[in-house]
Amino acid sequence: MYVLQSIRYIIALTLFFLLPATAASAAPVGLVANGYTLNPEVSPVIENGRLLVPLRTAAEALHASVYYDDTTRQITITKEDLTVTLTVDSAQVLIGDRPATLETPARLSNGRTLVPIRFLSEMLGFYVTWHPLENTAYLSENLLNLPGWTRPLTTEPVKIYRHGYDAGMKLLQPKAGHVEADTRVDLVGTIQKATSEVIVIVEKGSNRSDQSLEVKNGVVKGQVWLPFGPGEYIVTVCSPPQNGSLFGLAGFKVKNTNSDDFRALAPIDLIDWNHPEVLQLARQLAKEDPMATVSAIHDWVAQNIEYDMAAIQQNNLVRKSASEVLSLKKGVCEHFSRLVAGLCRANGIPAVVVEGYARQKGEAWPAQPNHAWNEVLIGGNWISIDATWDSGYIEGNRFVKEFSREFFNPDPARFANTHRKTGAER
Repeated sequence: MYVLQSIRYIIALTLFFLLPATAASAAPVGLVANGYTLNPEVSPVIENGRLLVPLRTAAEALHASVYYDDTTRQITITKEDLTVTLTVDSAQVLIGDRPATLETPARLSNGRTLVPIRFLSEMLGFYVTWHPLENTAYLSENLLNLPGWTRPLTTEPVKIYRHGYDAGMKLLQPKAGHVEADTRVDLVGTIQKATSEVIVIVEKGSNRSDQSLEVKNGVVKGQVWLPFGPGEYIVTVCSPPQNGSLFGLAGFKVKNTNSDDFRALAPIDLIDWNHPEVLQLARQLAKEDPMATVSAIHDWVAQNIEYDMAAIQQNNLVRKSASEVLSLKKGVCEHFSRLVAGLCRANGIPAVVVEGYARQKGEAWPAQPNHAWNEVLIGGNWISIDATWDSGYIEGNRFVKEFSREFFNPDPARFANTHRKTGAER
């Protein structure tokens, strides 16, 4: 998994959490990093609503190096090309050569340095979540390693709809029809009707995400993402598409406590970057910096995915996830774009699929949206990428494979001559 190297390259996509506002937490606080439980000599503490953790233990578990200078009381943290420097009892920090300020200064406790866990996420680009039911903080280089949890907000059970009764659907988790969660929900259920997947529709206001969960031997188990920031969500578990329609099996509501929008990073809307084959290719294409990584992803997709002319000619645009496109090595623009987005997200780089209008120079704009491409976040700026157009061109009834980089991070004004967004992004 490609590691987020520096907040110079990403927006603040940290997972924040609510902690007791007491002066100090009496209950022991657990600490888990990259899936491993840590047992530091000095335990984490909660002070004034902020969680302080032992710096060396946490940083080294996340593959960062820590050096402490007794004379100056200065601490240097290095991870790949990133260096962070701070001083005990000082709120001033250097991230490379850029100054920043800690919300709470680092301090010593029994000879060990404690820092706010928020520092580790914001300054070093790690993901963090607080599990209130376990009284445990989780840190990870990988977004997928963070746990889901739910806390009931009502005594009413999950709703089972008519099609759910017919299919023999039961939900074991969550255990209530209205729950609280942080970023994701662990969903566990059983279904008697033979099926290989269920589709989970996640809605917050006008925002909607469709998420697929695998069914094995009648058991559905996985994480449902709440990608649109804090607030109330409606979640509906559905049967797979039948003649273009989805039928609700079960439903519940979720209050998301997380303040961040993860729609550009989560494995949702057929961008299943958590699939083993997508992850494997993403690792192979990872470079030293995000721009080089995205360039390698664009080039690989443009050169290795075949444009599916038969699907266009027969108007047979089937539903394909990023992993299916990778397996089949064939697709149309929306499929190219899902794979690009999946490989970017697997490397910790925010990416979305953009739907819109495309035309050749001199042509009129089409009446209906006819194309899809990508926007990717690099260094705080969204850049455009069209791997489909860079893979070749249509000539008569055939597609001519001809690789180029003309539509990789093109000049925005020139790109606007041929591409126009509808505003729809996934």
